[in-house]
Amino acid sequence: MKLTLWQRMTRWLASLSHAEAGQQDTQRMMEAILPVASLYGIDMGNVETRWFRHDKTY
Repeated sequence: MKLTLWQRMTRWLASLSHAEAGQQDTQRMMEAILPVASLYGIDMGNVETRWFRHDKTY
């Protein structure tokens, strides 16, 4: 049975309801996006994902 992109996305979003799993997924997404973004000239420097979890930076 083949799943459509929409079905996969909705299942992925449903899995984010668990707090710990959601944080891990967010970190993985950032780690995946940063190298690709650099190919398009987006320079973010060294981004620490935990900076985005709180109001203050470390």
